[in-house]
Amino acid sequence: MSNAAESTIHSGTSSQVPLEQSPFANVLVPVDFSPSSRAAFALAVRMTEAWGSEVIVFNAPGMSENDSFLQGTGAPWTKSDVLAEARDHLRSFAETVVPGSGPRVRVEARRDDDFVSSVVEACKQLGASIVILGAERAKWPRWRRSRAERVARAVPCPVLVVPIA
Repeated sequence: MSNAAESTIHSGTSSQVPLEQSPFANVLVPVDFSPSSRAAFALAVRMTEAWGSEVIVFNAPGMSENDSFLQGTGAPWTKSDVLAEARDHLRSFAETVVPGSGPRVRVEARRDDDFVSSVVEACKQLGASIVILGAERAKWPRWRRSRAERVARAVPCPVLVVPIA
């Protein structure tokens, strides 16, 4: 196979898009396992099939009361255990939402209590070209910024918000 053939992707149509012209090479999808995350991930997979982009599903588990309890008991539960568990959940999430997508998806997790700052750092560290973020319709007063809006204002790349009712 020649280099020209290797550097194109097939989008399921008769047109081919050269990889160097792919608009978004790395698509970051922050996941909190909500229905809006499912919608964002499914859209990301469909969009990236045409581009040949990498989908990165990301989760930032924070400290929970259970973690504090386990630390107090001396149980051998560490930060790496939490991150490994988060990655396993992300793999399962990807396979459940879009069956067969597992091998095409990269999973990343970072221990952080602040969702917005963790997405900003992941965006920078992973070289995200775009963030596809699920968001539920706001149930609080309009003067309070939604998490999606705070992410969109903070990350250094474009953000596509997928709202669900």
